[in-house]
Amino acid sequence: MDYSKVDFRQVSVEHVYRCAADDLYQAAHKVRGEAHLKLQTTPSNVGSEVFEDQVAEAAFDEMRSVRSAYMMLYACENQLRSNVPWASATGNGAFQWSTAGREIVVAIKAIQSAYSKLLDAAMLFPGSEGQKRDDYWSLLTDPSNPVEQQMVDALLVLKRCP
Repeated sequence: MDYSKVDFRQVSVEHVYRCAADDLYQAAHKVRGEAHLKLQTTPSNVGSEVFEDQVAEAAFDEMRSVRSAYMMLYACENQLRSNVPWASATGNGAFQWSTAGREIVVAIKAIQSAYSKLLDAAMLFPGSEGQKRDDYWSLLTDPSNPVEQQMVDALLVLKRCP
């Protein structure tokens, strides 16, 4: 989806947030898959640290390429805030989320948080050392990392909500 051309008068916010969240998840999944494949074909003449840095830089580029989907989720939240089924204005100018609206916004925030963790890991990995390096590497390459489950859980919420 080309998020720069989204017109909420012509496309539902629900469709847009589902697409954007799925795009972020697919990018994260692709990064992990490509990292796994690259690790299996590590050239013997390249130092491990140099090769890992290259994998992290490629992951950063891939995650950065879907930043528009990340930003579109903010626009979706604003659209939800202005729609009565999801939120309503209170007397003092604030708004109150409906139960369904709150559930959707929490899921959107979970997807954005997971994306940010992965982007940060890819950006900070080169040059990192020790435990930090191990943590970043786990985020980028380990499909059993909790950030994966966080994204899956959030996607399931977004797909089941009306």
